[in-house]
Amino acid sequence: MIRFAGCGLVLLLAVGLCGGAGQPPGAPTFEPVPQPNRPRPLRPTLAHAGPPKLDRHGDPLPAGAVARYGTVRLRHGSNVRALSFSLDGKLLLSTSDTDSSLKLWDTATGKPVAALGTTAHLVALANAGFAVLVDDGKCKVWMYGTGGTRALPDKALPEGAGPTAPAVHPDSRSCAVATNGKVFLLDLQTGKTLRELGVPAGPGNNNNGRQGPGGPPQEPPLVPTRLLYSPDGKWLAGSGERTGVWLWDLRTGRRVRTYRADGDLPEYAFSPDVTKLAVTGQKLYLYALDGEEPVEGFKGPENTTLFAPRFSPDGKTLYAVLPEGTVLPYDAETGEEKESLDPPGEDLRLPVALAPGGALAAAVDQTGGLRVWDPKTGKGPEVERLPGLTDPTFGPAGVTVFDGSTKAHT
Repeated sequence: MIRFAGCGLVLLLAVGLCGGAGQPPGAPTFEPVPQPNRPRPLRPTLAHAGPPKLDRHGDPLPAGAVARYGTVRLRHGSNVRALSFSLDGKLLLSTSDTDSSLKLWDTATGKPVAALGTTAHLVALANAGFAVLVDDGKCKVWMYGTGGTRALPDKALPEGAGPTAPAVHPDSRSCAVATNGKVFLLDLQTGKTLRELGVPAGPGNNNNGRQGPGGPPQEPPLVPTRLLYSPDGKWLAGSGERTGVWLWDLRTGRRVRTYRADGDLPEYAFSPDVTKLAVTGQKLYLYALDGEEPVEGFKGPENTTLFAPRFSPDGKTLYAVLPEGTVLPYDAETGEEKESLDPPGEDLRLPVALAPGGALAAAVDQTGGLRVWDPKTGKGPEVERLPGLTDPTFGPAGVTVFDGSTKAHT
């Protein structure tokens, strides 16, 4: 008995009556082996090539398939690692721990836009139709519109630098790459180092100093795990594990602020007018860029784990999302919580993401697929999700498939 496990797609294949299983796509199909009362075998019949068959959603089927149960839309595979929206919210980027690829999705239809086979998980979308990724210690530019990649020169980063986070400048001409102890600003055309930014010494809240030879403890270098440019490109924010959030003034190359953050890996966002920085973790903070103290009069929620802070386009509302996909709007002046915006009905889980302006949200559903929706309406691309199928069998007429739970799929 054949058993299908998990929540993947189910494909019906047109195969020959004998020896069809395991043949490569496009291989000839043969009549059954001749019986004793047949003097000679019939000549093989070749399968004619033609336009690809489409599933019910209009997406191409693999060669030889005649039907698909479920859909390839917004389905990356198991163990989705991270989600992020493009600046205009039209694309969603996903990475997976097990799929060894990057995938881009159209947020209006859920259709796959582009994919790249790579083990890289350090990826940053640009505003000009490409992404910067770090693969095997090297920086590459992925032109997802054409499918090509271009590696920056080998010496763009020092040997053994150990990249830990990338970000692309809003003008799409340069990028920032964090390493163990420094942040390098690189020209994306030449790979030339435009500037090196220093990372503060010491372990932050994770105090594990080492004793130096004949002297006081030596603090290990901090490791930035996240970088974010301001919309005007004049500031760069960064953070590590339990370090708070650093702010560099890119006009001088100096680190000018360190903001408190509650949580292991804080997330943050600049206000549209680039005067404030919102920081989430186990508490929501709002800071002015001209100082290190929280904005007076703003009192955000405490003991609430929030992700992906985003300001509304007018800067009056601050959005954040809970692990299960609920979007919480706050008054950006007072921190007062407004009416929560519930996600679609399915059980959702991390990772979660919000588009700039809070226009769209994304999360992983109970089947391991992706969901994208407008927080204000709960609506998004329609995707067909199937439960795990076991013991599939055909009905008497051969047009219905039953799984182990006796559910029928026509």
